[in-house]
Parts: sequence; structure tokens; C-alpha cells
Amino acid sequence: MPPDDGCVHEIESLLERRCFETARRKCLQAISLNQGDSPRLKMLLHSALVFLGEIGAAQVLVHQMLATSDANATELTILLAEDYHLLTQNGSYRSSTEAKEGLTEEEFNERMRKRSAQYFEKAAQLAQTESLKRTLDAALMRCGRIVNPTPEVIVDGTATGQMPQSASLRGLLRFVDGQPVGQATVTLGLAFNFEAPDPTTYLEPDIGYAFKGEEQKVLVTHTDLLGRFIFEEVPIGRHEFLAVTLDPQQFNIPTRFFAQGIEIGSEAENYVEATIDEWESAPPDAREHAFEKTLNRLGVEYRLISSLTLKNPFYYEFPRQLISFKGQAASGFPQRLLVNSSNEAQVFQQDGDRVMFFAQLAARGSEGYALYRAENPGGAIPAEDDFTPNVEGDSTAVIDTGRAKFRIPWGNQNIELPPLISIQGEDGKWRGKGRWVLPEGCRILNREITIQKTGPLFLEIHLQYDLSNGGKYTIRLGAQRGEATLSAH
Repeated sequence: MPPDDGCVHEIESLLERRCFETARRKCLQAISLNQGDSPRLKMLLHSALVFLGEIGAAQVLVHQMLATSDANATELTILLAEDYHLLTQNGSYRSSTEAKEGLTEEEFNERMRKRSAQYFEKAAQLAQTESLKRTLDAALMRCGRIVNPTPEVIVDGTATGQMPQSASLRGLLRFVDGQPVGQATVTLGLAFNFEAPDPTTYLEPDIGYAFKGEEQKVLVTHTDLLGRFIFEEVPIGRHEFLAVTLDPQQFNIPTRFFAQGIEIGSEAENYVEATIDEWESAPPDAREHAFEKTLNRLGVEYRLISSLTLKNPFYYEFPRQLISFKGQAASGFPQRLLVNSSNEAQVFQQDGDRVMFFAQLAARGSEGYALYRAENPGGAIPAEDDFTPNVEGDSTAVIDTGRAKFRIPWGNQNIELPPLISIQGEDGKWRGKGRWVLPEGCRILNREITIQKTGPLFLEIHLQYDLSNGGKYTIRLGAQRGEATLSAH
């Protein structure tokens, strides 16, 4: 029985959304429910296993598929070749049979590379159609085993091989003082294909990634005494770069790239003119957020104390969490105003000379925050209510973060109650029954509960117990408004 298309599409969607463990379980369930063999589901299962780092299990699956059918033998052989290549990159050495045999990591990697090469060679013998050959080429490129045709021989401005439709490119180069760049080498980097991982979905364990692409082909010519140059035949299209190489005896940095993304049109002649200047590093990324020195809110004048810019250079979201920066000690929150780069007021909490607030950043995003002091504090914006436990009767209280609740002991009654009694999760159900596990014969003599820190955002409570064996037990509970967790130290 063929796999249900809806099920396959669901698993493909899970893989696209990087829900790899769920995709693996869905595949196993779907395979077990199908009476017939399902290569399509098994291929999806293979992808899920690879993404989960279970390369060995993925290889076993491929060998089972090869043993039961000759169908898709080329694609399966290519998968085995890629799997062996992955074993050299995902930290598989430590748990490998080779490590137990005493092989070094270098020897393990060399063995995996050889097996990968053997399967690629076998796949090359099996690939008889153009489609299969293209699939093999793509896999070779992913594994850094690109087989390119012999490069064209480049002589001044002209390639000796077969060229596509072409046009000429003329140019003129001068130095900043107007003098011609004479008798210098000019290089045109031609368009080429390359493969780079999508940084938003890149999950490899290695730092960085290997560049995978064709060999860069170039055309080379020279300027005359007046700084003029010409490429007689350049393929029509967009090319990578133009560079000039100066006399290394006179210039510390002889190679200067003076153009990128060169468009060669179908007209008979294209022209470029450039000034060759001293090389300078690109300016730093200027994403600092600027804030006004003063603000007026509800008739109150505020003056800037300090500011902070947060930057997220990564391709994933920076989740909501407490951030702090130095903002001068303050007595009384109405005297302060925290705004973001859109001048929207932010709830914050002062902790000594630190300003604490919640922030989150989008992928590749940035946000600025500024702290202001009211010039006439009496009319300042009222502060948010403090975050404090809700007392229940004589012996318990509840810390309510808005997403979860935590019942703790309170007051001077029932001193034997444990530091955490029960928890209510986001589903609204109370769970658990806290209890002590004390040495035999040991009991609680005294308990002190103190609120160490409180404010609109976070709460810190200390519970100290005196034990009958002379020991003390202290626990520090921390809660943050809007979070479903409680920290304990």
C-alpha cells in the first residue's frame, strides 16, 4: 500500500520546520502502518536521522533498502557516500568502533573518507542518465569532491576554449592624483556557480563551513602607458570582480579590487572607468541608536542619563530575558524613565546601580534603550506595582508570575513546610507535594523568610532553616514576571 500523500507532506513540512525528532517518529509510525514497502517514507526517515546526528542508523536503513530492492540503487549509493562523509564532520569518532579499536581521530576520518570515495565511485558507475549524473555532481559538491572539467587556458584577454556569446570590455584606470595606472595587470573574475548553506537553517556542528563551488576562472589583460585596457571577448552576463595588480615594490597592497558585479551587456562595447586609491578598511557597522538629550512626557522634563544598544548578529531570535546596564543608583522609580528606540516607555527595575529590564531581539536585529531622569520628580510617571507573593492564610503564599504559580511557606506557622510546596503550570493544574528528606533524627527548629529583592519585574526570596543537628539550610528563590519558571539556589 503506497504511503498516504497527506502523511508524506506532513513529514516533509516537519523537516522543513526542523522538527526532526517528530518527523522521525511520524516516519516510523507511517512505515509500520503501511503493508507494502515505502521507499519514499524511508528516504524521509533517512533525512530525519541524519539531521538528528544518528548517521549509523541512517546507514543501516540505506543498506536495508539496497538489500531488498535494486530500485533507486544510484540514489541510495550516493546517500551512503554522503553519510560516510558526514561521519568525519559530526564528532562521531568518540563513540565509534574505530575509537574502541585504538585508531586515532585522523585515522578514523581517513577511513571514512576512503569509504565515501568508494561509494561515490560506485555511484558514478551506476549513474547512466543525465538526471542521475546531476544528482551525483550535486552530492560531490556538497562533500567538497567537485570534479571540474579542465580549466580553459587564459591568455591576455581571451580564453582559448569555446566561449558563449560575448562582447568587449574597455576601461581606463587613474590614480587619485590623475596619473594613469600604466603597465599594470587587470583581472576580470568571471561568473561561477557556488553553493553556500542557508544561515537560517545551518545545523552542522562545525565552526563555519567549507566553500563549495566551481574553480574561479578569470580573464587577464594589461593597461597601456595611458592606463587603458581592453578585454576583447567577455561572456555576456554579470561577472564577479575587476582587480588591478600594481608593482609590489612600490605598493604595500598591490592588488586592488575596483569593481564588483560587472554587467556585460549585448552591446558591442562596454566601458568602465575607475580611480585606484589607497586601500582602507570598511567602516564599522554603525547601528548605535541615537536618543534625544531631553524628553517631555506628560509635562515632565526628562534628561538622558545613559543608553545601550543591543545587537543580535545571529540568524536566530534572541529570546526574552533580563538585561542590565549601569544607570546610576536611584531612590524611587518615578524619577526614572526607560524608553526603546521607538521612544516607547519600558518597565524596568533598579538593582543598586543596575537598570534591569526584559528584552528580546529578532534575528539579525538590534534595539536601543535609554534611561532618563525626571527634572521635576514630583510630576513623573507613576511606577509599576511591585512583584510580591500573594499571602494565603497563616502559613503559605503564592508567587504568581502570570504564566505559572508556585506555593511556598510563609509566616511563622508550620515551620516544617518545605521551601516549595506545589506548582501550577500553564495548564492551570496544581501538581506536586513538596517534602523534606532529612537525616534520621534531624528536625526543623526555626525558619526565617525574607524578601531580598522586589520590583515590577523580578522577585528574590531567601528561606533559611535551622536544623536540630546544628546545620543550616538556605535556599534562594527567584521569579521573573511573565516567565513560567522559578530559579532555586
